[in-house]
Amino acid sequence: MSRAWGLPRTSWPRRAIGTACVSVSALLFLAGTAGAVGPSKKQEGRSFFDVRLEPAALGQEARITASMRAAQAGLLRSLGFQGVVDVDRLTGTPRVVARLDGFLT
Repeated sequence: MSRAWGLPRTSWPRRAIGTACVSVSALLFLAGTAGAVGPSKKQEGRSFFDVRLEPAALGQEARITASMRAAQAGLLRSLGFQGVVDVDRLTGTPRVVARLDGFLT
C-alpha cells in the first residue's frame, strides 16, 4: 500500500468528497445570509449622502454671495498665474486650492 502525505491512497476519494460537501455547504450558508441585508434606511434622522449625484439634481446648490466670489477671486489672484481654486457646488467651500508649478508653503 502506497502512502501520500501519510494517508493511505484509498482515503483520497473520501477526503475529496468530504471537502466538496463542506465547501458547498459553506457557500449555501453564506448565500442564504447575503439576502439578510435590507434596503437602505435613514440613520438617526439623516439619510445617506451619495456624492455621485449632482447638487442641481438634489436641489441643494449652495448660495454663493458676491463677497464669497470676491474672496475666491482674491485667493486665486494670490496664488499667481498657475494657481487653481475649485469650489464645491454643494457646500460652497473650496474643494481644491493648489499651484501647478510648486507648493503652497
